[in-house]
Amino acid sequence: MQIIVTSRWLGYKAEELNHAGFEHFMIQDLDKDQIEDFIKRWHDLAFENRDDKTQKQERLQKAIKESKAIRELAGNPLLLTMMAILNRTQELPRDRSKLYEKASEVLLHQWDFETKEGLIDPELKKYLYNIDLRDKRDILRLVASAMQAGEKGLDANLIYKEELENILTQYLEKTGINKRDASDLTDLIIKQLRYRNFILCSLGGNAFAFVHRTFLEYFCACEFYERFKNRGLPDGINLEELKTKVFGEHYSDPVWKEVLCLLMGMLSAEFPKEVAEELINYLIDMEEKDKGFAHLFLAADTPRKKLIAIGAIDCLGLTTTLIIPSWTFLSSGPEAFAIFHKKFVAHLLSLPLLQKNI
Repeated sequence: MQIIVTSRWLGYKAEELNHAGFEHFMIQDLDKDQIEDFIKRWHDLAFENRDDKTQKQERLQKAIKESKAIRELAGNPLLLTMMAILNRTQELPRDRSKLYEKASEVLLHQWDFETKEGLIDPELKKYLYNIDLRDKRDILRLVASAMQAGEKGLDANLIYKEELENILTQYLEKTGINKRDASDLTDLIIKQLRYRNFILCSLGGNAFAFVHRTFLEYFCACEFYERFKNRGLPDGINLEELKTKVFGEHYSDPVWKEVLCLLMGMLSAEFPKEVAEELINYLIDMEEKDKGFAHLFLAADTPRKKLIAIGAIDCLGLTTTLIIPSWTFLSSGPEAFAIFHKKFVAHLLSLPLLQKNI
């Protein structure tokens, strides 16, 4: 009997299966031809004989071709499906965080409305309460926050039923629902998020997860964004805490990279540019010791790439200043500096401002 075991590569321990006769493979993203084939098949099924099928299909293909952010996500079948659904009624956002926002709306609102003939769940009517898009987003932010604060952090994408129920009950009570009704409503809302919205799934053993890690990362970034937005309030965080507690503590963790990039995109779009500038300067100015210059590469991967491009010469000068006087940074002498210098220059030269804007 053949057995296939699937796992995300983050946190995967290959040695546990190495001695059991398993072969190891990495599932690849869809390639360019597969993406185009998917788009054609999807539009053939979704539009049938509609006159605008070709126009919508070409618009999606053009967005993928012209936007690096969209192109990087299109290899994922779930996200490509979300893009195709969004593209029916609007052009795709070029910003990564906005794209995730719209994709989550497809599941939480548009998909629900189109397939369930309205948003009011009959089971909720007797409680004179209906959960709307804002409620669902707020709840999922809290769920993502609880996951990242858990023992295994963002690596896990896991929450147990008891904790999930506590989050929902407390949220409902804050909206004015009495305790008994809040307890009853909790199970109904979990069912909605699983069966009507398909954004949470059961892992068995009273454990739940986001149906795709993308949504965990997006809603975790949303939670930090909201807390910064509410700075000065009891649950808020100020800019200094955002720098040191969020970016400063997690910039070198690959599990956090997408969260931090999404968060930077949200901050760049909604707050004065000085906020993003201060965060990027904080990353560039950090005194790196033995973590592979993760702070510089994270800074160059954030949506405010123009700041990095404009300051390219200064940044390269900074790397020289950091490294040459401090050989303790290097385990293999100047060769390590040469490798880093080459990689960092290549990374900077790939930025849109130094080529062509996305």
